[in-house]
Amino acid sequence: MRRLVALALGIGLTAATASAGAQDIPMPRVERHAGGVSITLMPGVTPAIRVPTTLPGAAAPVAPAPVAPLEPAAPAQPTQPIQPAPEATRPTGALRLFGVFVGITDYPSASDLPFCADDARRMQRAFLNAGLMQVEHTAVLTDRAATRGQVTAAIDRFSRMAGAGDTVVFFFSGHGNQVPDQDGDELDGTDETLLLADGAMTDDELTALLARGAGRDFVALDSCYSGGFQRDLARLPDSVGFYASAEDQVSYVADEFSAGGYLSYHLAQNITRMAGRPIPMWELQRDLAADFERSGASQRQHLTVGLSRGVNTRTVLLDAPPAAIARYAVL
Repeated sequence: MRRLVALALGIGLTAATASAGAQDIPMPRVERHAGGVSITLMPGVTPAIRVPTTLPGAAAPVAPAPVAPLEPAAPAQPTQPIQPAPEATRPTGALRLFGVFVGITDYPSASDLPFCADDARRMQRAFLNAGLMQVEHTAVLTDRAATRGQVTAAIDRFSRMAGAGDTVVFFFSGHGNQVPDQDGDELDGTDETLLLADGAMTDDELTALLARGAGRDFVALDSCYSGGFQRDLARLPDSVGFYASAEDQVSYVADEFSAGGYLSYHLAQNITRMAGRPIPMWELQRDLAADFERSGASQRQHLTVGLSRGVNTRTVLLDAPPAAIARYAVL
């Protein structure tokens, strides 16, 4: 409105000046009234100009919208606790390890082997102390208790209990032998055997027993000609084997360590040393080979390692259950 009044004043002054000539120009007069103002630029000369306070066509003032009263906020709902996944859907991984530990010192029908029964007990303790197994998931069979029937029953029981992601450990310290191949699957025409208290168990029989499980098989054989088991056990979908000697070599008693064999002693030592953390394939294989070299065992017998298609050098072979559960919770 201020801009329009100034414009009107300017126009009026110009017109008045032109008509009045050089005479003095009287001061404009402004009168207020309802609805606007009247402006007389030259009293007595020009008519009054009526200016409304609201211009025609201008938008009327907008009345403020009524504000609705605020409704009280709904009470906060308590946070529902996150329910754990059902046990059946929990990722498996290496959550359970089962172990059959066999060692025979006192043979009824063959020469005795010192310390072999101790090897089985020492190996069980190493797994238990490392937190890898629960005692109820282990079986220790020594001397006359290590019969074909008992060993078969123990392996069969744990193999059937093992699910995907579980591991069955089979350890043997004792005599090994070779016999003529019965089914033509051996290139050299011989089957390797483990000599138990009342008879032999062939490589074919051991492989068939371990094949009943859905988990991984971890085999450690400290016996003569034990490397010959490698070909058969490698046919399993998920297995790893450590053998004290090649299939054409005998294995020696580790007298300096009071152990029935070098593999028995060094494997137990490594499991104890690595306790509390995952044990990968590459590290265990490397350290066992180094131990064989340092102790001089490699000069007489060659550590043999066998892997199936389900295992590679990066595979974690052994892991304590708490560590495995913590890893899957993060994934």
